[in-house]
Amino acid sequence: MQDTLHRGMIELGLTPDETKINKLLSYMVLLKKWNKTFSLTSITDFEQIIIYHLLDGLTTISYINEFDSILDIGSGMGVPGIIIAIWYPDKKVSLLDSNHKKTAFLKQVVIELGLSNVDIICSRVESYNPIIPYDLAISRAFSNSKLFIDLAKHLVRGVLMLMKSIKIEDETDQILNYKYNIIELNLPFCMDKRYLLEIEI
Repeated sequence: MQDTLHRGMIELGLTPDETKINKLLSYMVLLKKWNKTFSLTSITDFEQIIIYHLLDGLTTISYINEFDSILDIGSGMGVPGIIIAIWYPDKKVSLLDSNHKKTAFLKQVVIELGLSNVDIICSRVESYNPIIPYDLAISRAFSNSKLFIDLAKHLVRGVLMLMKSIKIEDETDQILNYKYNIIELNLPFCMDKRYLLEIEI
């Protein structure tokens, strides 16, 4: 398992770090442990969790270095928010989800992994009004780009990012009023395409 994660990081252009790898693997163990109780993911094989959750979350790392405060909207099991927080311990990362069971799991992860840079917020995205807007809001929970923008744009003073696993060009006619950039991502050990839609707000 550790070898898969290590090789995947290198393929993503990231420098493997033992402390970060250990925390990511500990997170995976917690995800597996609590999945039966909280129904967090349909993926239960360790190798598949590494690819489709850990490495999938790590595909964003190279594109968020400039942002100091990050909000993961619809965080669910914590992807990509937990992964971002592990990789960037000096950044403020907030995880937002309206599901009480999932936020209870995220709080447990934060405690057990000692993630002092993470806040957990149980709220619907349209009801949440932070005192200070975030530099970046990111999500892999939304299938519709325009809905994501409409619900989340009040939360940031900079950029929205949407992780997509389908051909994002099919939705660009919905966001013509915004300046955006489509980044094609490479998910290690997976033939399926991944995209990151970056929208300036």
